Amino acid sequence: MDGEVFSVKDLPFEVGPGVFLADVHEQMKNADYSLWAKRYLSKADVEELQGWHHALIHYFDAEEYLTSDPEERSRELVHRVFIGLRVVRPSWVPYQYLRAVVRSDGSFDPSGFSKAEGRLSVSSCDAANFIRKKDAELLRSIVPTLLSAYESDCAPVKRAVRILELGYISEFIDVRQLMWVTALDALFTSANHWGSDLGARRIQHLIGPDTQIYEPADFASYMHVPSLTVRQVLRDIYKLRNKFAHGEWVPKEFLDKSGYLGKAGEYLNYADVLLEATGIILRMSLVRILTQGLLEIFRTKDALDWYFSRAGLVSTKKNSRGFSSREPSVH
Repeated sequence: MDGEVFSVKDLPFEVGPGVFLADVHEQMKNADYSLWAKRYLSKADVEELQGWHHALIHYFDAEEYLTSDPEERSRELVHRVFIGLRVVRPSWVPYQYLRAVVRSDGSFDPSGFSKAEGRLSVSSCDAANFIRKKDAELLRSIVPTLLSAYESDCAPVKRAVRILELGYISEFIDVRQLMWVTALDALFTSANHWGSDLGARRIQHLIGPDTQIYEPADFASYMHVPSLTVRQVLRDIYKLRNKFAHGEWVPKEFLDKSGYLGKAGEYLNYADVLLEATGIILRMSLVRILTQGLLEIFRTKDALDWYFSRAGLVSTKKNSRGFSSREPSVH
């Protein structure tokens, strides 16, 4: 977290229903991990746990602790809020879960955990990300709608969020890019109105063709990111996806074209930039949907196609179903 704009006095910061972004360093440093260290944790694992500073916390009553349902609901809630944080501000931090009894003095008594194997394979632009107060505020604003998407089974949004996270887990750049474009297709296209050209135009309509991919203020001073807009990269994003989908590799012109100097002087070419841009555009789209009251539009493909038909963003091929610009009913 960025101490300059997110001070200790701002914590704990509620980001969801009973879920807080909190400073847990003292509790984690002083907790007793000896039971788990005997069989499950190495010395390095224990030191890592003791070094935790901030976490998403959800509390539930002690009398419910011995039953499984409240704990499962708590774990599910925290994970969904964590995925929301990935939408807002991705980083190398993987999802890890610690269950603990909170003693009367506020200390933790750990009683279960899930541990990730290592850091995520994030893009250079995300590697040094920290959570700022404006990120926590944006997370708080999207969480109600995100939870509603899960509770009401809004399949396109749920799938896009799930694929976003899976992309960060994958260490293979071609798999990551393929997955993220698939998530964009899940959001913006349908069985009757599909294709990269239509998908690209719908994306631009939603988030703006001239929206900047990179915000220089979000990067360290030594990272001179290129000035690129959504309009400038979308066609190449789909071209790269098509190459991967058909068993080919990155076009030579993408490899030869320069990108920028990333973390620790790492050189990124234009293909690297396109990979980053794919994830950024996916996250921008999700944020727009979740903050602008568009969940019902993206819930069904009839509603989606009606919404974009008003801007003429439909397939020009004859629709066997007789697509109409009539507004569909949504519930």
